Amino acid sequence: MNHQLLDEWQQMLAAVSAPEARLKVFREAAHDIGGHIGGDIATPDAVDGLVTMASVYDFFDVGQAGIEKIIGEEFANESGDRETEREIFRRLEEHDRKRERGANGAPRSGSQEGEIELFGADTIAMESIAWLWSNHLARGKLTMLSGPSELGKSTLAVDLVARLTCGSEWPDGDEAPRGSVVILSAEDGLADTVKPRRGAAGADLSRVHLLPFVKLASGGSRTFSLQADLEKLGEKIRAIGDVSLLVIDPVTAYMGTKIDSHQTVDVRAVLEPLQKAAEAFRFAGLLISHPQKAGATNVLNVVTGSAAFVNAPRLTFITITDPDDSSRTLLLAGKNNLGRKAEGLAYRIESAFVGPDNKILTSRIVWDNLPVRITANEALQQEAEKKRGGASRDAEDFIRERLGNGGITVKDFESEAAALGISKRTLERARKRLNVKAKKDGFQGEWRLFIDKEGAGGKDS
Repeated sequence: MNHQLLDEWQQMLAAVSAPEARLKVFREAAHDIGGHIGGDIATPDAVDGLVTMASVYDFFDVGQAGIEKIIGEEFANESGDRETEREIFRRLEEHDRKRERGANGAPRSGSQEGEIELFGADTIAMESIAWLWSNHLARGKLTMLSGPSELGKSTLAVDLVARLTCGSEWPDGDEAPRGSVVILSAEDGLADTVKPRRGAAGADLSRVHLLPFVKLASGGSRTFSLQADLEKLGEKIRAIGDVSLLVIDPVTAYMGTKIDSHQTVDVRAVLEPLQKAAEAFRFAGLLISHPQKAGATNVLNVVTGSAAFVNAPRLTFITITDPDDSSRTLLLAGKNNLGRKAEGLAYRIESAFVGPDNKILTSRIVWDNLPVRITANEALQQEAEKKRGGASRDAEDFIRERLGNGGITVKDFESEAAALGISKRTLERARKRLNVKAKKDGFQGEWRLFIDKEGAGGKDS
């Protein structure tokens, strides 16, 4: 084997300090070494040498599986030989098996091997649901909250945190127990957003614990992973002693590097251990997610990604603009597998000043005491109808404006509509409603569109 080539890349890695830069150098090394396979480097030696090289730097924070994936991609791109590719992946599979087993060949903790254990139903003592907030948040259970970012899901969570840490009332008047909260927030700055909002909501900040990142032995940091770090988080929660709520905002930011959030098996592999942790440490989990881009009309289809994001939590809620009052936002129950669905609530977001001399501008929730008499599905359906109606009106206005004076070529018509964001389907419907026809300019001329107000002549568009 050409050890000199590996040594050169090891020296280049040692000269770089940032994990992201080291990972980039490692990928270049894999690309370079992959080009020498079959010449002066044997495949097993190349794979083993790179895996060992990466292990020195704790696999650059992407894990051994992530490193193996990079090696496979770069080697496969360079080999150009099917038999060599097979040998590369056979060697990587060996490393995979070693990673799954301990030094003595026994399965590692968390592997797929294990003993089946059955429990007689008569040996299990019945328990009642331990509600933090009746039909909203329960100890040992997960709740999913989904809605557009502009409707203040994070600010809503802050309001609930404040009520829990102070032991005050919930928005519906129920008494809130007093407890501590752990918050994972990936999208908001801790100093300029997270803390000011909690101050505006009146939270007991001594009971609010923030987890911005995971410290590495190398001195760097990385994002918390529900896959890799849940056990360590449990140790911290146990040490605090009175954690009642864990907020994960958004949950998709903490799923881990190997998880496809659109695959049910992947998502359940993360959420099920989280559910068990909630049971073990007696906290409620509030998971926050963004909605699908397309307008769903069924609340069970609202959450982006796999259906497991809705099916695994025992309770789901959405935030949505009130169809009858655009200044008001509704909090509506999607499902409750533990009891009856909660009654809908409404709130508004207002500005507030906090901090030294009240000079820091932030926001807070103000709950509306007017009753909410609409369900989540009804609100979603009304919202979808409004969006469709608005899009149709825009398309008709565009057609009247562009076809009103002598018509327009089909090519220009479709191009301008696309530039305005009018979909082809919406445009086609509007053309039919307005009786748009097409006529050719002469024998070799272009097809032009016009509105046939008399309903005769021309070719149907």
